[in-house]
Amino acid sequence: MNKGEFWYKLVPVVVEIMKSQYPEVVDQQAFIQKVIKIEEERFQVTLSSGLNLLDNIIAAAIILSSKFKPDERVTWNRSSSILITF
Repeated sequence: MNKGEFWYKLVPVVVEIMKSQYPEVVDQQAFIQKVIKIEEERFQVTLSSGLNLLDNIIAAAIILSSKFKPDERVTWNRSSSILITF
């Protein structure tokens, strides 16, 4: 279990609370828990990948910004992934 995966552990609590209004959740509890756990795992992969990308972009911006004069502005163009100065 990754440190970000915990929602799936709450399924039994939610089932207990909601079973009178939605009795079908009792029979589907294991499936619901499995789906939520898989989604949490996928989210962790996506988040980790995004944070690594952000770290690389910030590192590149810091390196490149040291090459420009203080009055120049550096921006990142998302569509081309290129740093542009104005």
